[in-house]
Amino acid sequence: MEAFGGTSAHKAPRTRWYEPQDAFVQLSSETAKPSRTSAFLRRLASLNAGQIVSDLFFAFESCMICVFGIVAAALFMEGPLTLVALMQPAGAPLFLVPMALAFLFKYRGLYQFEHLATFSGSITQVFLFACLAFCLAILGSYAAGIGDEHTSIWLATWMLCSLTGLAVLRASASWICGRLMEVGAVHQSVAVFGDKAAAQSACQSLAQSSELIRLDGVFGPFSDRASGTGQPFKGDLDALIEGALGNAFDTIVIATDRVSNDDIRDLLARLENLPCAVQIYFTFKNETAHRQQGQAVSLFEVQAKPISGWGRLSKRFLDVTLAALGLVALAPLLLLIAAAIKLDSPGPVFFTQRRHGLNRRVFRIFKLRTMTVMEEGDSAVQATRQDVRVTRIGALLRKTSVDELPQLLNVLKGEMSLVGPRPHPLSLDDHYAGRLDIYSSRHKVKPGITGWAQINGHRGPTDQPGLMQRRVQHDLEYIDNWSLWLDVKIIAATPFLGVIHKNAV
Repeated sequence: MEAFGGTSAHKAPRTRWYEPQDAFVQLSSETAKPSRTSAFLRRLASLNAGQIVSDLFFAFESCMICVFGIVAAALFMEGPLTLVALMQPAGAPLFLVPMALAFLFKYRGLYQFEHLATFSGSITQVFLFACLAFCLAILGSYAAGIGDEHTSIWLATWMLCSLTGLAVLRASASWICGRLMEVGAVHQSVAVFGDKAAAQSACQSLAQSSELIRLDGVFGPFSDRASGTGQPFKGDLDALIEGALGNAFDTIVIATDRVSNDDIRDLLARLENLPCAVQIYFTFKNETAHRQQGQAVSLFEVQAKPISGWGRLSKRFLDVTLAALGLVALAPLLLLIAAAIKLDSPGPVFFTQRRHGLNRRVFRIFKLRTMTVMEEGDSAVQATRQDVRVTRIGALLRKTSVDELPQLLNVLKGEMSLVGPRPHPLSLDDHYAGRLDIYSSRHKVKPGITGWAQINGHRGPTDQPGLMQRRVQHDLEYIDNWSLWLDVKIIAATPFLGVIHKNAV
């Protein structure tokens, strides 16, 4: 099987429009300039922080409107304020008004980050819809026969409190969002790749479509570094891939007038292993192209960013919580195993080995020592059945996968996740990266202690390409269909399907 972007032995290489040329292989000086945005802010922005801020404000504002309603009810409703009283038919507006406001604000896009950042541009609509929701509540209460003088006074007071509160909340949100935009904590970093004319059109359209888009340069097969796009030219396809692997971009936009199926297919094959979204920009009007919400440009998304936004936050929270609890609960067992390892054979308790993590970044994985050797790099050889290097206690640890427990430390350090593709030795990664086209896509997410492949029986030696291909296919199936619920199911199934297995050696 060919490697990415490779050519057959019996066919002459075809010149592609995107291949590098000697005139611009050397990157421009702009590439070497350090970014003003700190690493922390860059990680925050890569989480789609703008959407996260919008969602948090939506929840907070809805809760505050309910609080205003309860406070007004305590002042004007008859009788003591109790939960039973609030659940009476007369208290129905307390639930219906916040729901109506949430629907109206969502429908008009008033929770989008751009609207939150612009107080003067949105406060009129906020007041208009708030008054509409309360007027409908007053009319509805009388139509339902639950309205009276006290109900009207309550709703009127609630409306005045809510309008004041909404003004304060929206003004505060505008100030906070403005500061976040100034420091670059919410901008989505976009790299444009294409020929000169199309790249210029794409840059202009993207710059006008949203204030949250930050263009981080143009890449492409043209030697004119000024490029006429208004953005610094930063290099060829290899430079683009290198930047994406370093998490420099959230999205790659392909812009070209040369819409050749072969060229686009080959280019997408080179980009499919990158941990960022890939979109195609159309320079012609195409009514069938999928338009991203809130953008007035023709963008067709061919690759989504894996596990981003709330998904990445929730996955990290699950990892840290369960890993910390697991280490505390398993500490006595690990101490007993450490003593057994020391008594069984000479050598350290722990074994560390370099593995590839997210974006092929090298880290050291922790394991309990199960062999008499400490192999590293090209000398590392996968264990086989009846392997003479495996110690007596090591055989038991490997059979039950207990030797993997120290990787909870890697999870806490952020190098691994509880669930994900299993990390392989560097030599094995290098061996299969050039033989399986889909292999390197495993590195788009953090490796895991357990995974979809493991609970489906794909563990143990992978000395045959077919075995590795089936494992990788399950890993990619996990990445494409990830959800927090899937992680929970895999973790729950691991003690029964992934710990003791006939393939374990």
